[in-house]
Amino acid sequence: MDSSQPILDVSLADQWFAEDDEQSKEDARRVVGMLRTDLEPRLNALCTNPSQLTAASAEHEFHRVRGAVGSFGFARCAAHLLVLEKSWGQLDEAQRDEELKAAYSAFTAGLQALVARFPYLAA
Repeated sequence: MDSSQPILDVSLADQWFAEDDEQSKEDARRVVGMLRTDLEPRLNALCTNPSQLTAASAEHEFHRVRGAVGSFGFARCAAHLLVLEKSWGQLDEAQRDEELKAAYSAFTAGLQALVARFPYLAA
């Protein structure tokens, strides 16, 4: 996996979160809440129980999660998820584990970078 992808694609993040009115900021806080309460546990569960995934279920689930994180600008996480989505059946257990850990780490780093860029998003 090419780790040259940025943790956070600021141009995408800015489209979603560079808001100036309070209603938009509240909406953005709800989106980030969803990232924390839905996507983060989902990604963590994939990391915790990778043996239950078939190639088909991995492709489906990683595609869904990748689409969500990628649309908010979590570029490096999305890149790791793409590797998992497209190559699950060809990766050995150690490679899967490495990509899963890297995806989760990039996700949490992406959340931190997002909040650092937009402090109003802090929980």
